[in-house]
Amino acid sequence: MDRRIGTAFDRLRILERRIGRRRRIALIPHTRLRDRSDPMECFDAVQFKTRFHIFKDTALYIVDLIKGDLCAPLRRGTHIPPHIQFLIVQRFFCDGSFQLTTGDNYKVSQPTVSNLVKRVSTAIAKLRKKFIKYPTFAEAPVVRTAMYNIANDANSGTRGFPGVVGAIDGTHIPILSPGGEDAELFRNRKRVFSVNVQAVCDHQMIFTNLVARWYGSAHDSRIFENSKLCQDLENGTVPGILLGDAGYGCKPYLMPPLLRPTTVPEKRYNRAQIKTRNLIERAFGIWKRKFPCLKFMRLKMKTVLIVIVATAVMHNISRRRNDIFDEDNFDEEDQHAPDGNIEAGRNGRIKLREIITTHFTY
Repeated sequence: MDRRIGTAFDRLRILERRIGRRRRIALIPHTRLRDRSDPMECFDAVQFKTRFHIFKDTALYIVDLIKGDLCAPLRRGTHIPPHIQFLIVQRFFCDGSFQLTTGDNYKVSQPTVSNLVKRVSTAIAKLRKKFIKYPTFAEAPVVRTAMYNIANDANSGTRGFPGVVGAIDGTHIPILSPGGEDAELFRNRKRVFSVNVQAVCDHQMIFTNLVARWYGSAHDSRIFENSKLCQDLENGTVPGILLGDAGYGCKPYLMPPLLRPTTVPEKRYNRAQIKTRNLIERAFGIWKRKFPCLKFMRLKMKTVLIVIVATAVMHNISRRRNDIFDEDNFDEEDQHAPDGNIEAGRNGRIKLREIITTHFTY
């Protein structure tokens, strides 16, 4: 009898302890557990920006644009949420490391990272026509004014360059040897395999035109002369004047610097031309700093070209949303010396002299 009573009291004490513990737990404020596998939740705004080089709202904006292409069912394996797919690829772009390292960080395999890079980059590259657009005739006056003001300085008495809607140049993206019979075509003047990318930017350092398909040994002027933009400028279907370096021929719609300026107006012309054209060098530097993977691409050639376009699209999206990445400490693009002087056409020389005479002689 005593044993049964003792057992009952023991059970009662155990029940009281459980009730008391539940009451104490109820008094503790509710805390939301973070999902440590989701960078959106485990990093604050500063930590996220440091690791992914964009703000969280910019990342969500891009994901919203491409999620339709990222929600397709997989043949095998577990489906990864669209925003996680994007962030895995963005981290690969920002680290400039190996796919295996990125996979280890996110507990996925290297083949999965490889597939995601191709999938996400393709989805973003599809937005090219929406975010990489050359100014129309209606938009050109605003761009011309902004470009003119870059070199215009009333205090020093210098004038800006008139009629400009963009600065043009080429930059080399180093790659692994593509192999095959044409591999040596990709070896540039520095004896490095690369893709020569031509770009035009406006006053906001937003890319307005991009050509990413030429091998490293191709001359900048050859890329331009075979581009659709050159044909459009020649036919007058798009507005404005472009500023390029000495590697480009002088044309009515493309003004290079003078190699040996002698008169005061010619020196004024060169100062305004170089200062305004420097925008494209800065744009390249910011682009490559934002996406260090562009310093050296360890991908198949087809994927390399897609990634170049995709990162250019994201560069433009970021700048349009004022999502600036460490612009005060950008790496300015190394200006590569032209492979040779390009002979100026007669119409180009006439236009150049007209600009010097009417605008820089004062």
